[in-house]
Amino acid sequence: MSLIVIPARYGSTRFPGKPLVKINGKEMVLHVYDRAKMVKNALEVIIATDDIRIYDCAKKYGAKVEMTSSDIKSGTDRVWEVAKNKSYEIIVNLQGDEPFIDTNVIEQTIEVLENDNEVDISTPVTKIKNIEEVNDPNIVKVVFNDKNYAIYFSRASIPFYRDANIDKRYYKHIGLYCFRKESLKRFVELPQSKLEKIEKLEQLRAIEADMKIKVFKTDYDSISIDTPSDLEKLKNLT
Repeated sequence: MSLIVIPARYGSTRFPGKPLVKINGKEMVLHVYDRAKMVKNALEVIIATDDIRIYDCAKKYGAKVEMTSSDIKSGTDRVWEVAKNKSYEIIVNLQGDEPFIDTNVIEQTIEVLENDNEVDISTPVTKIKNIEEVNDPNIVKVVFNDKNYAIYFSRASIPFYRDANIDKRYYKHIGLYCFRKESLKRFVELPQSKLEKIEKLEQLRAIEADMKIKVFKTDYDSISIDTPSDLEKLKNLT
């Protein structure tokens, strides 16, 4: 069985205080927590934060929450700080800006690891339906092989279609990672890679270290909140 950790940082560059913005009267991080609690193949859900405001909000709600170091560099490092002393074999890094993520997608992404011992990390992707997202650097694109192993992630529009008459298919990454515990340990101990620094995408560190990332294709299209304008768009939909 698995552990789900929701890293929640108050000081986001693009959207300070994002975990505590209210959607339909409830803080976003609590929406994510409630979704995670519905996942059948997860035994425990923990919010991981370095901010007392988020900690107090979670405690008041009755959610499991742990304080982590303020010196942690990334959400994945924050997940490891919580998970390293736990006995779970599979650790789920569930981003705190996916308030309406489909619990079936989480369950099925966990199952990828449960069913394939060769995989280090599993993560969901979905076909891009809105062409505007192809050139949006906030939307991470991914290419993968016939066995669904990821080849590359990028903020750019990949692959590049040189022939105009080819049916164009682009896939975007959904903000969810499932790690084997030993793979998560290896990942956080690796130095930042060259491509990771260029694209500002953590998963490229795993690619460059020859770790196996397997994607799960889904029709679900996530609604992530990266900026205040994303929140306004969401309010118009709800």
